[in-house]
Amino acid sequence: MSINNDDSATVAGAEVSAAEVEDAMASLEEPETTDATATVGVLARGEPASAALPSSKDFHDQPDAPTKELVIYSLGAIIDEIGTAAFRNLNALLVIGFGFTPIIAGLFGGLKVLCDGILDPVVAHFSDNTRSRWGRRRPYILAGGLLMAIFSLTTWLALPETNRIKPNAEMRAKQKEKDKERAEKPASPKDPTAKKPGAWQNISKGFKEVFASNPQDRRLLIFLLIMFFGVSIASTLYNATYWALGIEVAPSYEGRTRAMAWRQLANNLIAIVASGFLPFCFLPIFRDFKQGNLVLAVLMLCIGVPLFLMCFFGVRERTVVVRKKGKKPSFFRSAFEIGSTLEFWRVTGLFFVLGKAMGIFQVFGMYLSIYYVFRGDVLRGTTYGAGVHIVSVVIGLAAIPLVVWMCNRFDKHNAFRVALGLLLIGSVIKYFCYNPDYPLLLFIVPFFYALGHSSVYNILGTMMADITDLDELQCGERREGMFGAVVSVINKSTASLSAVVAGALVVAVGFDISQGAEQPPEVFHKMRILFSIVPAVTGLLGFALLIKYPLTQARVAEIKEQLAVLRARRATESASAH
Repeated sequence: MSINNDDSATVAGAEVSAAEVEDAMASLEEPETTDATATVGVLARGEPASAALPSSKDFHDQPDAPTKELVIYSLGAIIDEIGTAAFRNLNALLVIGFGFTPIIAGLFGGLKVLCDGILDPVVAHFSDNTRSRWGRRRPYILAGGLLMAIFSLTTWLALPETNRIKPNAEMRAKQKEKDKERAEKPASPKDPTAKKPGAWQNISKGFKEVFASNPQDRRLLIFLLIMFFGVSIASTLYNATYWALGIEVAPSYEGRTRAMAWRQLANNLIAIVASGFLPFCFLPIFRDFKQGNLVLAVLMLCIGVPLFLMCFFGVRERTVVVRKKGKKPSFFRSAFEIGSTLEFWRVTGLFFVLGKAMGIFQVFGMYLSIYYVFRGDVLRGTTYGAGVHIVSVVIGLAAIPLVVWMCNRFDKHNAFRVALGLLLIGSVIKYFCYNPDYPLLLFIVPFFYALGHSSVYNILGTMMADITDLDELQCGERREGMFGAVVSVINKSTASLSAVVAGALVVAVGFDISQGAEQPPEVFHKMRILFSIVPAVTGLLGFALLIKYPLTQARVAEIKEQLAVLRARRATESASAH
């Protein structure tokens, strides 16, 4: 269905004027019940319509979920954050724990994300077309949650033997010894005339290390890669359908903002805890980080399983779905039709700018914190990093009511502009705040960067939800899951390359993990530039994508009304056919 300037609409190839729509609505016989769910259920089962034909008011989406149900839905975000944190920590441990080159971490991350990108549209397409007593989404949420729990525990229970895991006490003792040597004997100045290896030489050296691994290392890497793929499959089953359920649990313009706000609230609360996962594994109470991760996996299992069961049993969909007559939509046609919407590409472009053009450089943060600011002290570096992350989360939580108010008062795209500006300012000040002489400066960054970062992603989710309504109006199909999947394919296909490029960039600037904190000064300087200034410049593209953005609050309300008419007409045609 497409909207023309003369207030007419095209439905299934026939042009209908606004007056004709009103006449059609008036001619519809008022049913004895206005229960849209019951009406749609009769039509979907192919039973004769014994009652009067439905009116358009039967096909407005059901009212938004009450606060209690939104809270239960938001608890599912905890599973998402736990899974994300587990993958993030395992990827970091490949370098700072197992001692592999950053290129291996980049390759693993890239392959995992590529797997996500392939699976997302498949899962979304099946869930969009699933009909069960539990709805379209919840069966996949249950399966994904259980598989995530199994793979997380198996990773550390069945880890192959390796001599790359050092005892936590030994690592701590060596760090104290290095700190003492550094204090007693300052490092000798570097020879400025010494020949330095170029970026290509550094990358070549890194790839040689990848292929020169011994049989023990190969067994370890193959096992970890299998676990990465297992986690990828499980997280896709969960995340693709959980995202779609968020659109359906509160279908209105304001309701979607509230649903995303509750989800962001829960996500940020667990992020406070998740920020401590990495330093937790290096605590002296554990023999090594393997034992720490195993204990952590058991704890997360005890927390996660009850939460996704609550989400499964306590949340239901509220979007009315009435299909056009004929065959079910094909996978490729659905993807093509979604891609034909200009607004879809605008919001997807914003995801790309934030996640790839800017996000590719964030890999430097961990290395700068541990090896530049804290001179190779893994426990202090990860602990301070966790502290900064906690401050970031608290600021993000405090900003949620402000974001909701700005979205409803000034429209979502204008609120996004403000948040993006804060994000770019925060990126620039990172250059000055990552300072080994004043490590507490790290806590200034979240007041700009984290405030902007949490806000832009909260807003982007609600902007994409509005586009699903526009897509249904234009194409006649309700496919929230497929929308999320197409976004995921685009983002993750580029992210898979970005992860490899990010790992290669760390090596290209000359960073060598075997040298720890003893890197040449110019290496750390290049890393600081790439970590702060370059992302701020690329982030300016986001403002260009928001020029003349059309989906205002008034326009979305208009689309909702037109959808109700379209659904009533489709249901009438289906009932008449029977």
